[in-house]
Amino acid sequence: MKQILFLCSGNYYRSRFCELYFNALAERSRLPWRADSSALLRDLSDTGNVGAIAKEVIEKLDELGVESSQHPRMPKIATAKQICTANRVYAASRVEHAQW
Repeated sequence: MKQILFLCSGNYYRSRFCELYFNALAERSRLPWRADSSALLRDLSDTGNVGAIAKEVIEKLDELGVESSQHPRMPKIATAKQICTANRVYAASRVEHAQW
């Protein structure tokens, strides 16, 4: 099984959406890939995020017919091992959402 790692600042919006959506599409298409996601920030306590995942992510996944309740975990911080062992790593730029 090949591994894709999606990274963003807080592992709450973008990377979590990518992880769940990618895994749903890969499963439907029977692709030998699995996605995970993590945060690039080293301290998630000051993000202001509430709960495990943004409600907007859950709403969009529901709209797309993707079961989002399978992964209720809290955001996690990326490790060197995750980054080094993934077959592909995609990191979203902080500049993309800095104004928000």
